[in-house]
Amino acid sequence: MKPGDVARRSRTVQASDIELFTAITGDRNPIHYDPELAEASRFGGIVVQGGVTTGLLNALVAEDLPGPGSVFLEVSWRFLAPVRPGDVLTAEARVLEVRADKPVTTLGTTVRTGDGTVVVDGTAVVWRDPVVQDRTSG
Repeated sequence: MKPGDVARRSRTVQASDIELFTAITGDRNPIHYDPELAEASRFGGIVVQGGVTTGLLNALVAEDLPGPGSVFLEVSWRFLAPVRPGDVLTAEARVLEVRADKPVTTLGTTVRTGDGTVVVDGTAVVWRDPVVQDRTSG
């Protein structure tokens, strides 16, 4: 892994993702559930929870870059636009820095909708467990 390496992962957000996220977290904010109220809000319609959107980055980091055994140490994400059920999201991680002294990587992270709108942008510092990396590497 070196600076400039990139990985991407895509998925279509489902209305059921809102319900599943609510079951895990208890987040029943009306902008996620009440179409009338959400339509009247500044968002103009139902919005998917931010945790659903950034969850795609969790999967990307854990499965692809850096890969199995990776955990977030720090994240700094800006939420720039709403995500709606039915949106196709693509998460991207770009290696910005790899520490020579520790299994720590700094990533540039972005989530875009299918039309290219950036909905999340920021950075993440990730630690990858060397034992898990060694046992899962091909």
